[in-house]
Amino acid sequence: MTTDTLPSIQRQLASQGQLIAGFSLSWIVAAVLLAALVLAGGIWNQLANTRVLSLMIEGGVVRYHDKQIGFIPGVPELKYFMASQDPVAWSLVLLAIALMLGYWFLKSIQFHQIAAAMGSRASVGTHSRAFLFGQGLNRWLPFHQGDVGTLLALRQEGCDDEETVLGSLYLGRFFILVEIAFFSLLGLFFLGWGDWFAVLFWPLVIFTVAYLMVRRPGGWHAGLDHASGLRQAVHWLLERPLLSFALTLLSVVAFFLEHVAVYALAQAFTSAFVILNIEFSVFLMALVGGAIARLIPVTPGGLGQYEIGFATVVFISGTGAPEAVTVAILFGLLRYGVGALISLVLRLFYSVNVSLKDVLASVRVGL
Repeated sequence: MTTDTLPSIQRQLASQGQLIAGFSLSWIVAAVLLAALVLAGGIWNQLANTRVLSLMIEGGVVRYHDKQIGFIPGVPELKYFMASQDPVAWSLVLLAIALMLGYWFLKSIQFHQIAAAMGSRASVGTHSRAFLFGQGLNRWLPFHQGDVGTLLALRQEGCDDEETVLGSLYLGRFFILVEIAFFSLLGLFFLGWGDWFAVLFWPLVIFTVAYLMVRRPGGWHAGLDHASGLRQAVHWLLERPLLSFALTLLSVVAFFLEHVAVYALAQAFTSAFVILNIEFSVFLMALVGGAIARLIPVTPGGLGQYEIGFATVVFISGTGAPEAVTVAILFGLLRYGVGALISLVLRLFYSVNVSLKDVLASVRVGL
């Protein structure tokens, strides 16, 4: 594989103003998408289901009765207050966090195995730190710009072969497609064609809109033709059947850990007044829908894209809009919270001396 086959990672020269405008726009789009999602699920429903309303009452933001103070005068209905007072099973929340950490552990091992097979001599620790650092940045930057952080971190360790790093990152993205394809087919087996297409319709719409937003003029494939890269990726993997099987197995197990994590998280917030009893199989397709919706992350890490794709699958599967949105928001908080935790640990306890400023400077000059 060569860097000529990696159009999604190559970057063009950009002025500082263009960089700031592009990133600002991505955050604005994310904010609009999240606001639309919350409105669709009902603001008071979300405050109550996530238990944020309880904190707002105790913190003097919402005045629940006349003897309290607060900027917001009261709660519209008693049911919101009752839901906000329900307990949360924090042990299940911790389990969900552990499962998400397990997901990223397996993905970092996968990246190491790919990079080693492509000729990199760096250790598993070096590869893992650089990979996780870049993925942490990807939560806050659009268009996979955090991958530049992985490249810079490996360069800092003396791994200057950019072709190997870029090829490894590209193959890592390829296995995201493998995960989507594998679990989509599994969902098709359980749902049948009609229901399968119905639940994935809106995630596919989001993906199409994202593609049209970044597509260059000139044709359907202009500026985003991955055909040659995909062919070389498949050819490279077919030449290494045992490695391909191991990498696919890592992807499947990692995705399944994520699946169990969102199920545990929903159960943690399910109680007498907040019912998030969503079937295990529904979450499977919801994760697939979220992954499809953010394949082209126009927003930072696909923020908003993923949550809407996830929520629409849950809603179309028969769950009420408030509950579907609540689970999507909770899982979004889990994903970004774990990403922030990983980034903090790397910054405090490991020598990843690459700053966000370094990454943005490299993006600007077209690394």
